[in-house]
Amino acid sequence: WGSEPSFSPDGNRVVYYDWIEGGVFTMNASDGGGKARLTSSGYDSYPIWSPAGTSVAFTRAEQRFLEGL
Repeated sequence: WGSEPSFSPDGNRVVYYDWIEGGVFTMNASDGGGKARLTSSGYDSYPIWSPAGTSVAFTRAEQRFLEGL
């Protein structure tokens, strides 16, 4: 249920957006194990590794509501 995958520079890890659980996660590229949540907001997406593979950048959309229409 993940989307927007990005492989770490060394190819060992994948970062992705999980639209079922809502948030950005990493996991082992080889077997899908070692899943770790990086964010818990359903508004975080498009994750990508830094060139050194030491951090992950992602976008966070603002939550907006319209009421009284």
